[in-house]
Order: sequence, then structure tokens, then C-alpha cells
Amino acid sequence: MKKCFIYCRKSSEEVNKQVQSIESQKRVMKEIAQNNNLKVVDIIIDNKSAMKPNLRTGFNNMLKRIRKQEAQIIVTWKNDRLSRNPLESGTICQLLQDGVIQKIITVEKTFLQKESQILFTLESAMASEYSRSLSMNVIRGQQTKVERGLYPACAPIGYLNVGNQKGNKTIEPDPSTFLVLKKLWTILKTEKLQLADLYRIMKEKYPIYFRNHAKIISFSSFHRIFHNPFYCGLFRWNGKENLGVHKTMITQSEFKEVQDYLNKKEKTRERVLDFDFKGLFTCGNCSACITAERKEKLIKATKETKYFEYYRCTHRKKQITCKEKPISKLKIEDQILKELKKIHLPPEIIECGKQDLKIRFKKESTIQSIVSKNIGQAINKQQAKISQLENNLCFETEQDTRNLMKDKLEEAKIRLQGLKEDYEKEKSSPRKNLETLQEQLEIINGIVKKFQNGEKKDRQKIIKSLGSNWKLKDRKLLYESHFIPNAIKKAKNSLPPDFTRLEPEEGSHKKKKLTSDEISFVWRRERDSNPRRHCCLNGFQDRSFRPLSHLSV
Repeated sequence: MKKCFIYCRKSSEEVNKQVQSIESQKRVMKEIAQNNNLKVVDIIIDNKSAMKPNLRTGFNNMLKRIRKQEAQIIVTWKNDRLSRNPLESGTICQLLQDGVIQKIITVEKTFLQKESQILFTLESAMASEYSRSLSMNVIRGQQTKVERGLYPACAPIGYLNVGNQKGNKTIEPDPSTFLVLKKLWTILKTEKLQLADLYRIMKEKYPIYFRNHAKIISFSSFHRIFHNPFYCGLFRWNGKENLGVHKTMITQSEFKEVQDYLNKKEKTRERVLDFDFKGLFTCGNCSACITAERKEKLIKATKETKYFEYYRCTHRKKQITCKEKPISKLKIEDQILKELKKIHLPPEIIECGKQDLKIRFKKESTIQSIVSKNIGQAINKQQAKISQLENNLCFETEQDTRNLMKDKLEEAKIRLQGLKEDYEKEKSSPRKNLETLQEQLEIINGIVKKFQNGEKKDRQKIIKSLGSNWKLKDRKLLYESHFIPNAIKKAKNSLPPDFTRLEPEEGSHKKKKLTSDEISFVWRRERDSNPRRHCCLNGFQDRSFRPLSHLSV
């Protein structure tokens, strides 16, 4: 009795497809072997594609065993189950010609050693050509979708592939996750959290599940979301960025800002003790970070344990000898309170300032329109450039030049989309700046009491609103004042010595409310001969609606 191998292979690498065909192949091949009085040595099963050589371990092992004369006959469903590439087809044909393989039996026909060389070679070539053509058609279809701005793959989390007809599906927002992800992008952009902290917030407040709704998405999937340009309207395909037509969550400039923040590679760890001012200051001598530590002391008289907080330099810059001494939390609070008292303003002045800013907002809108006009001109130039590239592409016949022009055209479209986003942002920026200034004034309203009675987050917000680049040198706090607190200090210094209405209330004594003339005197510029009455709070009115990116709120 002659021996044979039964060879079965899936026609696709997708697990959910063609599973039944393997069982069908095995059943039919066993019947063929039994009808031809053949002994089955082994049943070889592969689940890899046969388009490229040396990918199938089962096929390679079968050929090795055939060369060792374990069997001389192959029983398979069809010739293209064995090979779809010229190299492996040639190997089988050579083994068949040399007599190492005596027969190849399929459902339709039998290939013998001498009689079927031409027919076997022809069918193998047809199978190889079919696979190559199918691959080219798939690539061509994907490229067509890319040129239309459609992502030719499964939509990422937050989006869905919509449509029943294969090849004509679109990508639409997923109603269950789109708004949640958009909110998480906003939180990451504004609060500058680590992705691990944002992941905890997502799990607690806005859980996002996998599409099968079995469990919450893993951290690795969550991490990929915030590095994927798909959410700002771009997608990567074949190593190039392309402009998509799907709905975006953020703008290109916001995505770049988030990536710059995430790529800092800052290492953080969970804190055991929580300190109000940790991470806010640096050393004025060596520029290292200022850290905090807690000391405890046992009071023998009362047998009570008291805790004291100190802030000191970490001394990480070993090339610099730093002699900065520790400072207690109470002394830091005293210094900050002194600075806050310098910018204290009565509520009447703050309310007057808000109303004055609204009036100035209308004037600033005309200035802002000039900036919008400049961006609009840039958009028109970019559109003209795109039209010129499209016209040149129509008349170009050289394929390499066409590919280069297509890349340039895609870059121009991405640039145009960014300009349009900047234009929309610029149109709304005056109102945003107005809101920023009003928020600054609201922080100043009762700022001393807010600092004394506030929580850690509120106290840090107040410190950041005072200024930036905080340093601790010789046990004294130094910082670069933002222009609103700076303008208030200058205004208060310009007032007459006997004018004490702007000082914060202390004790049980309550001062009288300011009159309308006094409010007008403090807020607006006075045009008289007294130079001390010329600066007041108009120092930041003149630049009230310029971009305030340096104001940390």
C-alpha cells in the first residue's frame, strides 16, 4: 500500500473565515485516499497565505519528509492549495519531474510524473497570477479610498465604519464614545495630566469599552488614542500623512501641543504625602527642583506629636555646589500673602473693570478682524497653489513625477486645513481673551481669603496667576510677575500716600465702600498735570486682548 500526505490550507488568514472549509477538505481527501487504496501518513494543515514563499511551516516540513521518502503522494483539494508563488511551484514541479513525488491527486485531476508537467506548470502559474492580480486590485482600491480622504481600514476607537456595501463604507462618530473621548482630549490639553492619571479618570467617570462591550479598553489601547493623528483629521497610510474627511475631535495645532507635552518623557510616581507647594518652585542657586518633606516632633510636656513641613533643594545638579537652606511652609505662606496683599482690590473696582473690558472688547474686535484677514489671504494663496498642482497633475505623464506631485498636493491640503482651523480660532479669540481677563479679575476678587482658606488646587492656581518662573533663593521667593498683577502694583504705587482704600481689610474694622469718583480714579487714566495720576490700571487695558499664553491660570 502506497503512502500519502493529505495537505489542507485555509484560503484566508482570518480566523473567523474558512474554518468549515478545512473540515470539508479533510473529509473529502480521506475519501479520495481510501478510494485509491492509500495509507495516510499525516494530515498537514496550514493557515498562512501561499502568495509568498517560506511562510508555511507545515508545507516546508511536508517537503522535507517527502525527500526522506516517508511518502510519495500528495492528496490536496486543488493545485492552488499547494502554492500561489513561482518559487514553491517550481520546487514541487521539480520534485514531481525527478520522481520524488510520484503523484499529486486533487478532486478534479491527477498529476503524474511524466504526463502532466505542462498542465501542472500552467495551473500553478494561473494560481500565482490570480493572487498577484487580487493583491493589486486590493491595493488599488485602498489607494482610491485614501485619495478620497477615507481611511481604508477599521475605524479607531470613537468612530465606526458605516455602510453595508463593501468598499463604500464611511467613517462616522460613534455615538457611545465620541463625545467622551473629545472631553478626555480637552482634559489632557488643559490640565496637562499624565496618561496614567487620565486613564484612571476614564475608568472612574467615563468608562470606554471595547466594541464587543466585554471590558474596558486596556491602557495600551488608551495610550495609542492620544498619539494617533486620526483625531485631528489626519491619518497615516504607507508611511505618509493624508487629510481625512471624517469629523475631528481637536485641531492640528492642539494635537501638536499635546504631542509636545507627552513627548517630554517626564517620569512621575504616585506620591505618598501630599504637599501644597511641591513642584512649583526651583532653586535660585543651582536651578534644581524644590522638594518637600515632613518632620515630626514629640512635645514631652503634652506628649503630643506635631508635624512640620519644610521645602528644600534636591541638589540634583552635582556640578554646582548649592548651599540653599530649607525653609518652613509657614514662612513661604507669609511671603506669598505679602505678594497677594499687594494686588488686593475691592470688589467695586473689579466689577467696574469687567464692565470696562466689555466696552473695550467691541473696539478690539475690529483689530482682530485684521489678523483674520491676513489668515484669509494665506488661505486664498494656498487654495491657488492647490489648484495649480491639480492642473499640473492632469498633464503630467511620468509616473514618478506624478507620485511626487501627489505628495506635494497632499501636504498643501493638510496645510490648508490647518490655516482654516487657525482662522476659526482667531475669529473667536477676542472673546476668549475677554473671558481670560475676566477670570483673572475674578481670581483677584478676595484673593487673600481664597489663599488662606482654599484647598491645594485653589492655592496652586492662585500662585500661578501671580507669575511664573518661581525660584527660592536665600530663603526668599522670586518670580516673574504677570502683567495684570504687575499693572495693579504700579497703580497702587502711583496713588497718594493717604489713599488707603485699596488695602485688604484686617481685623474687625471694615472700611467704607469706594465712591464712583474713587473707582473712576483708580481704574481709568486721569489727564491732568499730576504724573502720579497717569498710570493706574490702564497699564493692562492697552494690551488687554493680546494673546495671553504666558498667563498661567
